[in-house]
Amino acid sequence: MSVTTPAKVGLAVSYQARGKLRFMQGAYQPALADFDAALQQLPQLITARFYHGLTLLALGRCLEGAAELHAPEMKPFQTPKAAPYQAFLAAHRDAIAKAGCPLATL
Repeated sequence: MSVTTPAKVGLAVSYQARGKLRFMQGAYQPALADFDAALQQLPQLITARFYHGLTLLALGRCLEGAAELHAPEMKPFQTPKAAPYQAFLAAHRDAIAKAGCPLATL
């Protein structure tokens, strides 16, 4: 069965939403699987890539997470318009620090 582009967008957004919820519940491994699924459906979904990188950090996969958050396509998240995403990152700094990732690199 082939999935149409609008359906792929819907699936990707749904996976991302569930992944974000799981992340906020501290269920990082299932969240990562959801973000992987979102990116498989729609690789250019930059918000899913942002949350994917954050989840890697929360799992203690510091180098992978930092690399993902600092990738060239993530530049939009380093602008003033990205304030909601930066706030999400700030709100979860404890989880990232608990996993052993240095916060100074974010």
